[in-house]
Amino acid sequence: MDNELTGGALVFISGGAAERKAKELAQVHARQGEQARVLVHDRVGVVVGSVVVGPG
Repeated sequence: MDNELTGGALVFISGGAAERKAKELAQVHARQGEQARVLVHDRVGVVVGSVVVGPG
């Protein structure tokens, strides 16, 4: 996961844990009135899902 709030990439062993943390960070942006997009990638880097959070 790459995010302005973290200052770089975060790596997770569990895809579920990564997705939960990404959505949590997206909510932080949304509370600040910003839009955030979470892209969910599989192990080989293919986008398998996305969520948009915040004003839009």
